[in-house]
Amino acid sequence: MEQLALNYHRQYALPLVIIRPVMVYGPGSVYAWFYAFTLFAHKRAALTSGGRNKIHFISVHDVVSSAIHLAEYPQAAGEIYNICDEHPYTQREAITMMCRAMGVWLPPWSMPKKLLRALLKITFISRFMFGLTPEISDFYTDHFTFSNQKLKSTGFAYRYPALSNGLEKTVRWYKESGTLAVLEPLRMRRLVTRWSPSVVFMFSIIKIVQYLKRLGVRPFDDGWRHCTTAYLQTEQSKFVLVAMRLGLGSPEGVIKELAEFLSLPLTHWRLKISRFATRRVANKVFDIVQAVFNDNGTLDSIIPYLDRQATALSIDEALKAEAIRQIIAAYNATLNLPDKRRQLTLKKRIDAWLCNVPGAAQKQTGEYIERVLSSTFIRFEDMPPQDENYSRLEAPAFIRYKHPGWGIFNINCRLDRNAGEADLWIQCHHVAIDGVPLQELLTEWEKKIGKGEIKLPPLANRQAPKLQWCSSTEKNGIYWVSQLVDFRPLIDLAEGLSRKYPNTAKITSLRLLIWGLGNHPTFKKDAKFILPVDFPAYQDRERTVGLIVIRPSIYFNENKPEKGALEFLEEFDRQVRLGRQRLGETYELMESFALLPPLFWQITAVLMGNAVREYAGSIGVSSICQADLFVAPYTDIYCGFIAISNFLKTTEDGQAACQVNIKGPKEKVLVYLEAVMDVVEKGRVFSNPAGVPRL
Repeated sequence: MEQLALNYHRQYALPLVIIRPVMVYGPGSVYAWFYAFTLFAHKRAALTSGGRNKIHFISVHDVVSSAIHLAEYPQAAGEIYNICDEHPYTQREAITMMCRAMGVWLPPWSMPKKLLRALLKITFISRFMFGLTPEISDFYTDHFTFSNQKLKSTGFAYRYPALSNGLEKTVRWYKESGTLAVLEPLRMRRLVTRWSPSVVFMFSIIKIVQYLKRLGVRPFDDGWRHCTTAYLQTEQSKFVLVAMRLGLGSPEGVIKELAEFLSLPLTHWRLKISRFATRRVANKVFDIVQAVFNDNGTLDSIIPYLDRQATALSIDEALKAEAIRQIIAAYNATLNLPDKRRQLTLKKRIDAWLCNVPGAAQKQTGEYIERVLSSTFIRFEDMPPQDENYSRLEAPAFIRYKHPGWGIFNINCRLDRNAGEADLWIQCHHVAIDGVPLQELLTEWEKKIGKGEIKLPPLANRQAPKLQWCSSTEKNGIYWVSQLVDFRPLIDLAEGLSRKYPNTAKITSLRLLIWGLGNHPTFKKDAKFILPVDFPAYQDRERTVGLIVIRPSIYFNENKPEKGALEFLEEFDRQVRLGRQRLGETYELMESFALLPPLFWQITAVLMGNAVREYAGSIGVSSICQADLFVAPYTDIYCGFIAISNFLKTTEDGQAACQVNIKGPKEKVLVYLEAVMDVVEKGRVFSNPAGVPRL
């Protein structure tokens, strides 16, 4: 390519200068020598042959300025220049400077050069085990020095004549831009603040899986998606969002609009249920089934509205009716079984009947039943009468009206036919879809056919919270409770602290809530909080949910409460920053989970629940800021889950409030709610609030 350019210069007098930069470093660099930063930060490479080979570097500023200088230097036309600084370093010298600037230790081992060259020829070992790429192979295997006398003879002056002059500025840019998150070494020990034999056992499993990943083993699923298959299988693990005041006044109108909503790509899923896991699989049809339940919760009838765009099933009406009767009978017979048995037992009962269907009709009937059980189920009821306490905002008792099969949505629709309004309470299975993406769809839906926002009742009119049972059996004892909470005092405190500490980590009301709950007597001793966070797509990784796992108590400082809070916020910020780049300890934990079968995590949850909670948290907190109302999910490994909707939802008297929902053991949920209200409304954010100035 260079020779071709020079030929054009000689033949057509094309003015050109060829420059040959060496190892380029500087602000903005995410290429070449940047890979060396990442390798040594993550302890995935070693010195070669004692690090004696010499390497030349050049700052990106000097690359640009030399190019401009030579372009303006008439005698440079048609010439070739090496672009390198004044002082080459040995590999050991360069890496020592790099590690010192990043605050990491120098690798003590050295690898023979011949061995490294052999490994570089085996791609899966060089790339996945050691992270080596062709861009930096010269750095490890050869001398990489050149003469800069020709460049200097033109009168060029270096801004950074040696690596030592520009390295610290480069690392500082990495820190300020967040790029250094890539360089921060994984320390899985950060996940653990209380060790025990079971925690050590799980830690050893995680480390083994990490080494498998270095050898090139990769999970089929995103780490979060895989975790949901094992831990989010029961009725209480489902969450609920709501679309209110939709301009729909009849069941037919709701079903028609719902069919269009279900055609969106995000909802193209159904469930595949097995003994130890519940997975999502693609679903190309958009079927809806209207369900009618009796007062005692038994299923009375179902009316399928199958997708007309799908391939028609050749099955006669009598056989369809009999299939529906079998589904209803199987549902009612298995109604009170535990969740992990109920749907599998239902399927066995229906399959036993299906075996008796004669001839070719058996396959078509089986497909018909599968489509019905994979449908979105919807139940209609009249809108409750309006009152000052807004019974309209009380969530339906979904535990009494379960989805019989493996569709991802179970919907309760409240209709006000006179006003032409519908409220859709949408219970969703977390294995298939997450809260924030679903809420975004619902928000767009409300904008399209909504009749205005629903206002919350005045805070002065709120009543004592009511417990609502939500577990599959009474033995589990899982309940939820909802209450209006005034978040404005906590929001004001967050804004005040942000003004007082403008150069620290981001200070938000949600983060202060976690800190305050950690200071509260209800949680202070043992609580380790887990926060699911929506992370957008990043590079080649899909949009996902990341986890922030943190124990506030390890940052407590009774003498300087705000200092401890700021250290807590820094760690919170670090986890968020790393998660967005698909890095960090919690992301690595979930990716490790994804390499192990769900059975393993089912067993550990039963036999080593405390160890699982040490890694995955014991109290869940989730906020969906666009949601009018949000009913929490729950897993058997948690001690409770707090769901927070829009912090500043308008009330009837022109004020603002937030609907907080808490799910957990019966004896805990009211205590947790009281703690939330203490922190949010009474300002009990620090352990000695009297000693903290109000901002």
